[in-house]
Amino acid sequence: MSELKSRSITLRALFSKEVINTVTGERLGYIDDGDIEIESGKIRFFCITSNCKNPFSKKKEAIKFAFDDICKIGNDIILIKSCFNVPKTAKNCCKKP
Repeated sequence: MSELKSRSITLRALFSKEVINTVTGERLGYIDDGDIEIESGKIRFFCITSNCKNPFSKKKEAIKFAFDDICKIGNDIILIKSCFNVPKTAKNCCKKP
């Protein structure tokens, strides 16, 4: 994580990188939302909205991961070590579970 703190990156650049879970090897998608703590300015969570695994369902899920779960930010991808799924609604995408 010390490598991440020595460099800077814009949020726009983060949103253009594909996120991959290093534990499962799954390609999760692209970041489309986030949760920032206003008092400290710390990023708490990022969200990736994806369709459910069932191709016949119109439901969406939000995959969330904490900034601390990022292992490496590369030129095209972000590697993370853990994440969790939550049902997607307009109001709870990045609410803490």
